[in-house]
Amino acid sequence: GEYVEETGVDLAGLPVEVRDPFLPADLAGSLADHDVFVLPSVMRETHSLATREALTAGLPVICTDTLGPEEVVTHGGNGLVVPAGDAEALATIGHALDVIRQVCEEHGGRIVKTIGDEAMAIFPNAANAAYASITMQTQVSGMKTSRGTPLSIHAGFHYGPVIEESKDVFGDSVNLAARLTSLAKASQTLLS
Repeated sequence: GEYVEETGVDLAGLPVEVRDPFLPADLAGSLADHDVFVLPSVMRETHSLATREALTAGLPVICTDTLGPEEVVTHGGNGLVVPAGDAEALATIGHALDVIRQVCEEHGGRIVKTIGDEAMAIFPNAANAAYASITMQTQVSGMKTSRGTPLSIHAGFHYGPVIEESKDVFGDSVNLAARLTSLAKASQTLLS
């Protein structure tokens, strides 16, 4: 459609929904219906209020480096910042996150949330998490950027009790898994 004509990137096959403009009063409901907020601007976004609203709603943000959004988005922290006009980078990130989501679901897990370029998932048992990690590593490492650079992920998991509240998870097991993830290098999975 119109997006493909403007950017030259076909997002067919990805679970992407381009929304029509809506009233400010409808923003909270719209944000609640989504997993990630994407702002692919090619010009400065003054004050980036929509970005701040998305972050306040707990959504990770993928935005361009056009001054405005990246003032509140920390690359790899609460979102991702890609070069303006690089629609292929945006599509690559979206595709990689979709592969990770699909693999989680295929192994009985679910994505709890995405945090920048990370995804937190829970699984019914350690074996499912291990098989999902192997599959994610294999599938994502087979992907390349538009410049031919291979993609990679790093993962960490710990099997243990969690506290589930409002579709989120908390507790020592979550903290340990996050620590293992931070210690893992590209194409590596650490577990305990």
